[in-house]
Amino acid sequence: MVNMINNIVKINQKLFTAIRTGFPKPVIVDQFTGLPTLISFMPHLIRALAKGRVALIYIDIENFTGVEALYGRNLCSQILLNVGNALKQLNTGILNDNNKLGVCSMGGDDFLIFIKSSPQMDYEEVCLNLKEDIENSINQANSHLELNSKLCIHLEYAQVQEIPGCNPESIIYSAIKRASYGAKRFANLEEQAHRYLLNQVLDDEMINIVYQPIVSLRSGSILGYEALTRGPQKTYFESPENLFNAAEEFQCLFELESLSHKLAAQNASSQLGDRYLFLNVNPLVLNAANHKKGQTRAILREYGVDCSNYS
Repeated sequence: MVNMINNIVKINQKLFTAIRTGFPKPVIVDQFTGLPTLISFMPHLIRALAKGRVALIYIDIENFTGVEALYGRNLCSQILLNVGNALKQLNTGILNDNNKLGVCSMGGDDFLIFIKSSPQMDYEEVCLNLKEDIENSINQANSHLELNSKLCIHLEYAQVQEIPGCNPESIIYSAIKRASYGAKRFANLEEQAHRYLLNQVLDDEMINIVYQPIVSLRSGSILGYEALTRGPQKTYFESPENLFNAAEEFQCLFELESLSHKLAAQNASSQLGDRYLFLNVNPLVLNAANHKKGQTRAILREYGVDCSNYS
């Protein structure tokens, strides 16, 4: 299922590129759910991201393949249409009309709700109460079909935040992939709590950079400083091992390293002089789809670090 989501994301990326380069605009409404497709919603989303924080809620109907096998394709088409209508009309908690930016379809039984984000977002509300509210809503919308069992969902929340040097649609697609992966992969509450805390660490830049002096064995003078990343004090992620292992597991290592490089350059720019700044880079980041050549140099230039003085 995760591979299928990744394929959908790649197709949407190609379609969005096609629109920008002059190809005909694709169908803007999903035929099964009546909701806008992600690709048609993307320009509105990019405008919203330019104005402030945006978050997404990824929703997938649990075992919908089994539901289709039990009830048939025609009835399942009606179920999806009812789910789409229920999500559009949902007005509860963080999904109130003032906060909700829109709802769109990822195809099949996968949905996205985009909202204005807040740093005060409560994990309990997002991952538990919201799940219950959505399940109640979609089951009420399908109650006249007299299904044998209630529909359940996988749900995950992810922040969408601008990263220097990255185009906005790549950031949005990266957040969608993280959310879809997390919804299917991490059902354990402790894992969800770690994932949510990591999202907060990234979104609110809750990491500390410490600088390890690099000393010349020949002269004893300080050649430069190695920037080392630490998570928030007195949390699970204070340990850099826990922090980076979790970022790799939750597929946001690129975002963590980008933030680490940004804060390392920002904090050290006025203190370096002619000394070197040593930055650590995981090889996995260099192979990431959203990594761009020259991105680290762009971050260093932004904060006034001489690009000849880093290694």
